[in-house]
Amino acid sequence: MNASSSVVRSVSKTQYKRFFVVLELSTILLAVVSIAIYGNFIGTLGIVSFHLKRNGVAEILLRRAVWVQERVHGSSGLALNEPLNDLAYFYYDAEQPERAIPLAARSLSICEEKLGRGNARCAWTLSVLSLTNDGGGNFVQAEQMANEALPILEASEGKQSWPVASTLNRLGLALDGEGRYPEAEVVLRRALTIRESFGGAKWEGLVPVLENLARVCTEEGKEKDAADLRERIESIQQRK
Repeated sequence: MNASSSVVRSVSKTQYKRFFVVLELSTILLAVVSIAIYGNFIGTLGIVSFHLKRNGVAEILLRRAVWVQERVHGSSGLALNEPLNDLAYFYYDAEQPERAIPLAARSLSICEEKLGRGNARCAWTLSVLSLTNDGGGNFVQAEQMANEALPILEASEGKQSWPVASTLNRLGLALDGEGRYPEAEVVLRRALTIRESFGGAKWEGLVPVLENLARVCTEEGKEKDAADLRERIESIQQRK
């Protein structure tokens, strides 16, 4: 549903300079062949840069991807949906909800205009908007958006799918923000179970959910559970 869910997640630190040189040359060639393909490619490159924690480069590339798609498809083209989502997530992660929320809201507006609110692509975008609203402290709105997105994603992608796991994690964040800790724990444990089915019990992709779950358990006063979760996080991180 989103470039960030399928892009290469890590590149060796000793290889990343060569990696970027090759990709820079590739972008030039792609720009000559097709400006639309170029826009998609630099968006993917922006996600790779984000995962490499090269945030300055990532922001430039993600913003450029939006700009290119606007020039090719117009300000309300459906092709803007994914790059807007990616840029919104970037600003969410950078703790800039004031920039993230309008981007996700614009993406949802475009998607709904073109495909309708019940569409799976729009539901995923609604999930992204839920996350950005959570980052802005709008927990009730974030909960409502995640709850609306979930049944659509379950029907279209499957109840054990990555979009469902991610949206459950976002719902858990919203419930945590509202102080509804037992409900948040249930939702986050379901998200964790789904993610474990993708990469196993020691996969680094579990860490964000484990961190959220550990925090909720602490807030519930379940110190033993929280300590076990933090120990599991440490074990996963040491494997890198």
